[in-house]
Amino acid sequence: MIVWSNLLVKDSVVTDANTAEGESLAAADDATRAAAARFGAVVASIGDSIRDDDHVLETLDRLVAAACEHIGDVDHASVTIDVDGRSFTACSTDDSTMAIDLEQYDLDSGPCLTAARTPETVVADCDVIDQRWPNFGPTARAAGVHSIVAEPISSAQVTFGAVNLYSRTAHAFDDIDRSLLAALTAAIGSAVGDFARIGAAQDTVDGLRTAMEHRAPIEQAKGILMALHRIGPDQAFDILSTRSQNTNRRLRSIAVEFVAAVSEVSTTVTDTPT
Repeated sequence: MIVWSNLLVKDSVVTDANTAEGESLAAADDATRAAAARFGAVVASIGDSIRDDDHVLETLDRLVAAACEHIGDVDHASVTIDVDGRSFTACSTDDSTMAIDLEQYDLDSGPCLTAARTPETVVADCDVIDQRWPNFGPTARAAGVHSIVAEPISSAQVTFGAVNLYSRTAHAFDDIDRSLLAALTAAIGSAVGDFARIGAAQDTVDGLRTAMEHRAPIEQAKGILMALHRIGPDQAFDILSTRSQNTNRRLRSIAVEFVAAVSEVSTTVTDTPT
């Protein structure tokens, strides 16, 4: 009887362990499916049609945020636009990333420019950086960057930019990471390419620069909507974007009017006698 009871206890322990393992695997599968669904939704939203320069910038911001969320070991990210020899960073995660990009533009050499000017996906660690772009190597090391992947942004076989991911970890990016990045850049390439074909390439570049200089009203409007409706930045932008589309007016104009209207209401309430 003692032997049987021992066996029963052992069987119970094994069963519990197997159950726990199964539940753990199921939870992991659920998390993986949820992450895949979120990534798919982001790719779909990035691939949506773009209506104006402000929308281009916001979509690029979403791309950078998605890359940081879904690709491991990303410490910095940016988007380089390079058209007709003019290079600039359309968006970045922080000022240090902007500085890394600017050094490459000043040198007219570096992994992000190589990717932006050719169909080549650049994957480089410190040793490769030193060999291929020796003048840029010291800047990368000083910034603590040990791995870089830069994926070209192309449309209709024309490359006009790159998405750049920087990591403090050596050998940070594997084939899966590059596949995820390629999916994001393919979506943005199609969307921006369709928009850019409406006008001249130079007009698109100038429009992006202007949009970068006048982003404050859009960010203010998003912040107000987020506070009013307790929603995230993407949902706030979608509200502004829908309004822009329905009225066939520039996103920036919608944002300016909204902020002004809210300010007017706030002033009226403040000035009302109690």
